Amino acid sequence: GALKTFIDKIRKERESEKNFFERRGLHFRIFYSTDIDQQDIATAGWALEHAYQEHRMFLGDAPKGDIPAVFYSSKYKFTSTHDLTSNVAGIYDGKVRLPIPDRPEWEAIKKTISHEVAHAFLFDIGGPTIPLWLNEGLAVLLAEGKDRQTASLDQLLKKGEPLMPIRELNATLKNLKNNTQASLAYDQSYSIAKFIHGRFG
Repeated sequence: GALKTFIDKIRKERESEKNFFERRGLHFRIFYSTDIDQQDIATAGWALEHAYQEHRMFLGDAPKGDIPAVFYSSKYKFTSTHDLTSNVAGIYDGKVRLPIPDRPEWEAIKKTISHEVAHAFLFDIGGPTIPLWLNEGLAVLLAEGKDRQTASLDQLLKKGEPLMPIRELNATLKNLKNNTQASLAYDQSYSIAKFIHGRFG
């Protein structure tokens, strides 16, 4: 049942991360694979702190205590440890988690770091009570700003097709196997979150 699944998850994480190093930042405890270049870890640490300061300024508050962050040396090690599909760039499950492979694409990685740190802030504010679509929409807004392009949503509206209902939005965000539907779900969640922020602050 659910308990066995949880225990198996913890066991798999411990096995995968047993030889990880630890580094402390100003607001983060960083755990990382020994295969990752030290300069890359320093760059990722800077990106964590930058995201922290940006989100604290935007939200006017910040989580108490250090936020754990875990970095894996490849996409495969990250996705296989957490049973994720290959299109998942990062997760927040109480810890910010993402891969930093050889020759990292820093623009994308910094965006992912900012997105997952945003989830840490949102969890601190609202806990598990924030609806998934709003949680993801706000995280995208915090990480990518008010001028983010929403190509999937724009295409849907151009065709005159209906938007995804909230219930379907949540289901799609829980199961990201369909890239097209996932892109639309993120675009729509982001647009609603941006509207709410613009209207109510």
